Amino acid sequence: MSSPPRPAANALLDGPILRTLLSLAWPNALAFSAGTLVAIAETSYIGRLGIEALAAMALVFPCVMLTMSMSGAAMGGGVASAIARALGAGDRDRAESLATHALLIAIFFGLAFMLGMMLGGQQLLARPIRESAAFGPD
Repeated sequence: MSSPPRPAANALLDGPILRTLLSLAWPNALAFSAGTLVAIAETSYIGRLGIEALAAMALVFPCVMLTMSMSGAAMGGGVASAIARALGAGDRDRAESLATHALLIAIFFGLAFMLGMMLGGQQLLARPIRESAAFGPD
């Protein structure tokens, strides 16, 4: 009589720790490295345009970081977690619904930020420009 079949081993639970961590971490490390290289390239390019271009980049940096934080950290983390829980529970319909709603929320936030900058961007940036102009050229 043959023995009952063994359940398949789960690499996350039963595999070697270092190899498992490295196999999970390398895509994120690659993505973060690419993002860093893009930021360095953008800054280098804008730096060649002159001091005014770098100053303009510094003025809009908080708005850019706000949009990136909203999409990546706040929305991205919450949506990824909810979808992972739905898929883990075997509820594919719920996961698809969550992905659709996340896309709609992302479009809404994108339009809201765009509208906000179109309506109030000039006023938002005018004060720092006026204050820096009060000091005059070096």
